Amino acid sequence: TTGIAFTPSGSTLELKPSSGSATVAQYIAALKTIHFENTSDAPDLSTRQISISVNGEPASDIRKINLQSANDTIQIKNAANSTLTAIENAGASDTNPALVNLFSDSPTLTFEDPDAPGSSVPISGIVVSISDISQGTEDSLISNAITPNITINASGKTLTLSGSASASTADYIAALKTIQFKNTSDQPVTNLRQISLAVNNELPLSIRSVGVQKTNDIPTISNGLTFNDVFTISSTPLDLNVNTDLLSGVSPSDGDHDVNSLGVEITGVVNGNGGGSWTFNSNPVTVGTKLASTD
Repeated sequence: TTGIAFTPSGSTLELKPSSGSATVAQYIAALKTIHFENTSDAPDLSTRQISISVNGEPASDIRKINLQSANDTIQIKNAANSTLTAIENAGASDTNPALVNLFSDSPTLTFEDPDAPGSSVPISGIVVSISDISQGTEDSLISNAITPNITINASGKTLTLSGSASASTADYIAALKTIQFKNTSDQPVTNLRQISLAVNNELPLSIRSVGVQKTNDIPTISNGLTFNDVFTISSTPLDLNVNTDLLSGVSPSDGDHDVNSLGVEITGVVNGNGGGSWTFNSNPVTVGTKLASTD
């Protein structure tokens, strides 16, 4: 405030002219900028009394402030937060860390209630969820392990952990460490997924990210020619049409893409006992020659 300097000291705030003297209006303007703040998650709820002392005279009580406690979200402590990478449409393995238990690398995972720091947190349930990045059901959370006192139910992209009357915090933590991420698509969405935990029906907290890495799947062909297929010469030279003679009835598939073209690559040339040669568009056919379905 113009003309007024503030000097805080503990629970008091002293107002003095910043230089020379100040007017009453300047002091009143300065008083109107003062705010009360409490920074505790577990505050003393006793009524606060606000007092003002003018010119060193005894303080006069001006007004009271009551504090209202709030139910702060239970915090997840010591959870590993590094980004994991899953391989598309793969099972859990040592080389695919995102499909191993999501919390197995959090040996000291625990929970803390900001409203009661230092005390144990009674847990009535935990919901683990994946942010809805993928299309359909390609992503899921699974747990095939059995944890004493804990029941795990899957619904869409969430897992709900419910405990028996005797379930402890340690039981819930043990169950969390059995949860795996799984992707079943050959054409996955590669955006990062967020893994979140909601404890005791409170707001979910994002814990870590999981990405999915694409792999180049080998295309497959069914109903194609076999090694021993024979063509009978009915003309000179023998006229083969790639589409009707070589690719007729062939059913290609590629998990990574929609197949919109198909061709043949010559990987070996055998002239046989009768001699002769292979040509394409009047040019000799050599190993590596590629023919499209329109040739």
